[in-house]
Amino acid sequence: MIAIPIGFLMGFLGSMPIAGPISSLVFHRGMDGRFWEGWAIGLGGALAEGIYCALAVYGFGALYDRFPVFTTLTQGIRVLLPLMLGLYFLLTKRANVQDPMPVQDTRRQMGSCVAGFCVAAVNPVLYLTWSASLAMLYSLTGLTLQGPARIAFLGGVVCGIVAWLSLLLALLRHLRQRFPFSLHVALIRAVGVALIGLSLFSLMMLS
Repeated sequence: MIAIPIGFLMGFLGSMPIAGPISSLVFHRGMDGRFWEGWAIGLGGALAEGIYCALAVYGFGALYDRFPVFTTLTQGIRVLLPLMLGLYFLLTKRANVQDPMPVQDTRRQMGSCVAGFCVAAVNPVLYLTWSASLAMLYSLTGLTLQGPARIAFLGGVVCGIVAWLSLLLALLRHLRQRFPFSLHVALIRAVGVALIGLSLFSLMMLS
């Protein structure tokens, strides 16, 4: 079924920008050697993003037309969420952890998964992103998602998101110990600056 690989590819490619809230958190955990925690955050975020994608697939855009408060809420979160994450990355002191942290207990893993879900769930910008992506997909390919193809597409999207974040963590596991700690700190701060820049850009677009 073609809907699965298309969904996988869109989820995989759409998750690549490190300046996204979930990707940046996963990157942060990976640089700290907390790989399982990063993976749990990514899984939770992927599930929440899958819900927003489902809303777009099933055409719930009328909610935004009927309740203008959703538009205002989306604009505010588009500015505030990357700003808060950026400040967190810039201001948090980091310990020099050379060895990866072992697998944590199940309760902590569940907490990380819930945290990732919540960060993505409070970001309705994801709905707008998936609505635009689906509109582009339909216009360029003429493909329409109906019946079981919708479920298959959504499954592919979630798997694609998790696959990219897993690959990101695998790359960090392989490369992080080759870099000096000062570079670790610089990379995290660079992501923080990028997030703050994204927030300011969003604010400028509102004016």
